[in-house]
Amino acid sequence: MEMQVSNDGIDPKLFEHVVDMMGRAPVYQNLGIKLSRLGKGTCELKMQVDEKHCIAEGQIHGGMYLTLSDAAMGLAMQSLGIEGATVEMSSQFIYPVRQGQLIIARAQVVKSGKRVLFIEAEALSEEKLIFHCHGAFVNKGPLNIP
Repeated sequence: MEMQVSNDGIDPKLFEHVVDMMGRAPVYQNLGIKLSRLGKGTCELKMQVDEKHCIAEGQIHGGMYLTLSDAAMGLAMQSLGIEGATVEMSSQFIYPVRQGQLIIARAQVVKSGKRVLFIEAEALSEEKLIFHCHGAFVNKGPLNIP
């Protein structure tokens, strides 16, 4: 089932470019990470926790929180038309989730400088905060939009 992505106010050409890039990324396809909203400096992703995301006890592996949040922060940066890369992340693991639960990750650009962007992300499941992080991203210049 394909998810409809909401454009929350960014240029339609930029929106289509970011949605297309995200849709073609094998890591997102393999992990079942879906883009649901994209706005100016914001992003929302969803992921249904499956067996492939879990450790033996049926609990999600902590690296999945980091992957999902890094993806949301990177897409929030791209929604500003900026290409970049993660240079640092700090995270707080708040609550574990289990197989079958839905995770919603939201990211927002806090500060966009000439060289560095500061971005925050949080992940929720069943309306409960489960993970929080913030990161620094190097600004590599404008996205190359054909």
